[in-house]
Amino acid sequence: MRHLTIGVMLVALAATTANAQVATVARGVVEEGVELIFKRAGTEAAEELTKTGGRVAVRATLEKAAREGGEGLVKRATAYGIEQGPIALRAIGRSPAKMVGALDNLAAELRPAALRAVERDPQAVAGLVERYGADALEAAARQPGVGPVLGEKLGQEGLSVAKSLTNDQAIVVARHADEIAKLPAAEQAGLMAKLKTNAAGVVGFLERHPKTLLTAGGVAVLLGAKDQILGPGEAEIGPDGKPTGRFVREGLVMRVWHDVLAFLATPLRALAGLGVVVAAMWASLKVWAMWRKRRIEVAVATARARAA
Repeated sequence: MRHLTIGVMLVALAATTANAQVATVARGVVEEGVELIFKRAGTEAAEELTKTGGRVAVRATLEKAAREGGEGLVKRATAYGIEQGPIALRAIGRSPAKMVGALDNLAAELRPAALRAVERDPQAVAGLVERYGADALEAAARQPGVGPVLGEKLGQEGLSVAKSLTNDQAIVVARHADEIAKLPAAEQAGLMAKLKTNAAGVVGFLERHPKTLLTAGGVAVLLGAKDQILGPGEAEIGPDGKPTGRFVREGLVMRVWHDVLAFLATPLRALAGLGVVVAAMWASLKVWAMWRKRRIEVAVATARARAA
């Protein structure tokens, strides 16, 4: 028993000595980092650092990095402090390991915008970085003010979709984020997939028909519609094989809509009304068929899920 007690004491003493050595090394790296950051800082950055706590604040950030990731993390945090300035240190100070890891996996050209996003809404963006890493920073950088909304309401899929949208498209999707979040899993996944392959068509449809996602029928129509029905139409291809930006044939929805407007605007075209009615009926039948098909697909998927 006595020998066992002595053994335990020796192990504890060795561990304490090792931890003290690690702490000494970390302190040295931290102090070196503090000196480097202030030495390399420009006049404005130095003034900003001084106003936000000076060496004490910078040391606290690097010490937190040392506790979470040791010497290596302190060096990476120092590098970002030198490269991006005080704004990087403030972001890293919230969660050194997660934030540095996310910045490491983010394209260099997006880092300034990502750090500005953290500065604008630190609680929301830092929270998303904790859960989703670099994807959260990229969405926040590409879609200022909107990316975090998509991440908070739609999770990983929302952040993934945000990367491929224009800012205007992201704003429209964010406007419908609560409705998308309430969709059954299968429909939600289908809609997100469609946004990735035909964002312009889906967003345009939602803008023209803002209540689409409020009914099962509307969702089924949207998910079942082909790109040529949703989109602006068939693109014109130039001699070089690239789209010219013009359309040689409009999509079904747009064709019917234009026909109806033309009929209402010019009463003398009454004879054309028959054609418009026929086109509208045909479109309605096609939409109804797509809706029924989608209902069947959902029912089959649900039955299989229950059987499993």
